[in-house]
Amino acid sequence: MVETVQMHPKDVSSFGYEWTRYTGFEEDSRDLFEKTRTTPEFMRGKVILEAGCGNGRLVRLCASAKPKLIVGIDLSKSVNTAKANTMNYPNTEIIRASIFHLPFKENVFDYIYSVGVLHHTPDPRRAFTSLLPALKSGGYVAVWVYKRGNKLHYALIELLRKITTRIPHSIFYKMCWIQGPAGGFVNWLANYFPNAAKYIRIIFFISDKKTPEFRQLATFDWWTPKYMSFHSQKEVCGWFKENGLTDITVTSYSEKTDVGVKGMKSKE
Repeated sequence: MVETVQMHPKDVSSFGYEWTRYTGFEEDSRDLFEKTRTTPEFMRGKVILEAGCGNGRLVRLCASAKPKLIVGIDLSKSVNTAKANTMNYPNTEIIRASIFHLPFKENVFDYIYSVGVLHHTPDPRRAFTSLLPALKSGGYVAVWVYKRGNKLHYALIELLRKITTRIPHSIFYKMCWIQGPAGGFVNWLANYFPNAAKYIRIIFFISDKKTPEFRQLATFDWWTPKYMSFHSQKEVCGWFKENGLTDITVTSYSEKTDVGVKGMKSKE
């Protein structure tokens, strides 16, 4: 009997809370194309799945690349916002569903991507494996997750998260407002003293996002989920290899902070 993997209710609530409040589309192109080393031309005419679509910001951008169909799934109530954000794109479909229990037949999608999602699941490796039956032979899958780094730094993060994950979402989201002016100051400082700005961000956990709204969202997203894991490039590449994928490419946007990998499902 296969063990069932379930998302924690607090995480579903957390992601639903943030993605029904964030209205912007900052960094969409970076997240969809650069983090996965994918082009609009590659997406054209394909049937595509985004695993963990949030407010539909990447589904919306993907739809403009003219795929045959782009399907976005998410387990939270953010699907309602995603539907509203993509309603003018007839080649989109938004479904409320779990990555661990995809409601699709096998061999449906030409391309599957998941950016910043698997590391917020209770079992990222199994979440990745759960995507593969829906991928066609010869199709590609791309994922992007947080990279494992300095042990002391991440031990401090986990210590602080024992507190932040217990704060009610409505209160903590308001607390994240401080990222607006704080991040704006550090971004300004980076123009003149980039090294100083870099260390201030690290020490005080200040977001480098461009807009105050996105800095608030990114901070909330980092500190509130129950599940948040960090992975090595070797580990993630291992997920691809153990599932028989080929043409494996490292697509990391920043080698110090993230791990991005893309591969092809072997043709039968």
